[in-house]
Amino acid sequence: MGVDTVQFALPAELDTYMQDSIFHMLGFCTYEDRLKKKLSRAEESQRDLALQLQQMQFRLRESDHKRAKSKEEAVLNAQALKRQVAENQKLLEQCRALKDECNRLEQECNLYHNDRDVFMEAAYEAEDRAAEADDRATEAEAKNAVLEAELDQMRLAMSMNGGKESDIEAAEDLAVLKSRIAELEGHNASLKENLSMLSSEDSLRMSYSPGETLRVPEGDGENQVLVPFEQFEETRRELQRLQDSYANEAAARRDERTVRALVSSAVTSGICRALEEEKEETINDLNMEFSSLLRCMEVELSACRERAKFAEKNVQNLLLELQAVRQEAAICRNNLDKAEVEVQMLADENKEVRILLRRRYAGLDSPMQNKGVRFQHTLHAWHKCPQPLE
Repeated sequence: MGVDTVQFALPAELDTYMQDSIFHMLGFCTYEDRLKKKLSRAEESQRDLALQLQQMQFRLRESDHKRAKSKEEAVLNAQALKRQVAENQKLLEQCRALKDECNRLEQECNLYHNDRDVFMEAAYEAEDRAAEADDRATEAEAKNAVLEAELDQMRLAMSMNGGKESDIEAAEDLAVLKSRIAELEGHNASLKENLSMLSSEDSLRMSYSPGETLRVPEGDGENQVLVPFEQFEETRRELQRLQDSYANEAAARRDERTVRALVSSAVTSGICRALEEEKEETINDLNMEFSSLLRCMEVELSACRERAKFAEKNVQNLLLELQAVRQEAAICRNNLDKAEVEVQMLADENKEVRILLRRRYAGLDSPMQNKGVRFQHTLHAWHKCPQPLE
């Protein structure tokens, strides 16, 4: 019977380690070549790690720069937003002021309309009073015409009758001038008393005229009183003059009343027309001003709305950009934390590898005493396999 050979499948790392140990004990140089290869691999891995570290640091600096830039942009956007809010507040205050001004102008327009109504009522009342004054003036003119007709009749009667009796009857018929006639009669009485004191018959006869009459009072006939007709004529002329003056005065008063009525009516109508024109002009000016203010307010309000919409869009865009920047910053921060963790893990692994290498090759002149190499499989094999024979 033959002996059955049992083949054990050893790991490649263990086989390599055993072979290297045998070669080392026998004094071969193959182990150094392998160590050099491992050293070159470790250096390459270290260079790769350093390159990755530089890349991560560059990305970190770039993320910090982006974050600072995003902060600056956020500050600028916040300042612009504050300015826009302040401008919107100013525009709102201006709109409120314009609204108050419009309300004040509306109140003034209402007051002007009320004043116009009052002036129109006053004008209508003035027209009514002017019509009443015209009616009274026509009535007064009619009365004056009647009086003038009566006065003309009296004058005609007085001119036709030249005697004493006709003069006395005409004077008695003049009812309007009774008071003046009484005064004239008193004057005649005084004249009679003055004439009674005349003692000279010759002087009395010289003073007579062919148309005079004598009145002999009751008595003994010694003191005769003569009444001259010239005094009566003078009295009649005085009466005629008074009648003429009364007629002239009545005509003047009538003309004056007519002129006053015409002037008052003209002034009233002119004042009313002027007031109406002034009111219409004022109302038109106020309407034009109010319409222009309304147009300006509408234009400003539309502009304010457009600016508010634009500002709202800008704010929304800024908020979206800020959210994107925050997300990017969070991603960069997470990547940075991961990179720091990986670097720390690599540093710990390198420390462990250095410790193991120093422990293994404490008495050998190995070029890997001060180098950090990352070999997970080899480290795993070293932990599981026994120590090599010396």
